[in-house]
Amino acid sequence: MSRFAGQADRLLGSFAPEHATPPAHSASFRIAFICTGNICRSAYAQQTFSALISSSRFSGQIEAFSAGTHALAGQPIDPHPGAIFTREFGQLPTHRAQQLTTELVAQAELLLVMEAQQRQIVLRRYPQALPRTFLLTEYVGICRELAGAISAPGPAGAALPARLGELTARAARHRSLGAEAPDIADPYRHDTAFHEKVAGQIRSQLDLLMSILDSIAQDPS
Repeated sequence: MSRFAGQADRLLGSFAPEHATPPAHSASFRIAFICTGNICRSAYAQQTFSALISSSRFSGQIEAFSAGTHALAGQPIDPHPGAIFTREFGQLPTHRAQQLTTELVAQAELLLVMEAQQRQIVLRRYPQALPRTFLLTEYVGICRELAGAISAPGPAGAALPARLGELTARAARHRSLGAEAPDIADPYRHDTAFHEKVAGQIRSQLDLLMSILDSIAQDPS
């Protein structure tokens, strides 16, 4: 168990299973990036994805936030991923860690965790979130397969949030396509080289996700 898991369990106590109903339809599609302490992997993923979205044609249609299964609220992003983000985007990350809660789960149309253990924790606490909870690598892998066969799910002219919601629902019905999806390892307390490796893995997945969005945003010819 990580330092965050141990400290947060002592502070927060044990979690009883909670129910989180799917979010109501909104003008934008909300994605939650989740890891353990919400200062390394999920923080970097959310900050990077938000920066990519804000500079794309999808700005205003997709939103992202992050949280941790055992987060210490208010902690800033770890210096290593923070420095990587600043190098890549020329700006300081704006991030404070937060604990995943019933309210946050209810706000997300899609929950992307970094490793299988985190998915187990999320689903034990919020079992109704199963259809919209995936490993990041799992979701990207499944959607690449599905997007290749159905370039634009939903009716022609449908807004991107509706199309992404339909793609996510289809992904939940085809989980076997992502059965071999790997975890993204926790870089906390590792050296700079390991943080660079993990950030590269996350960025690669996010770039693929952006390509998937491009694919499903196109109306069939």
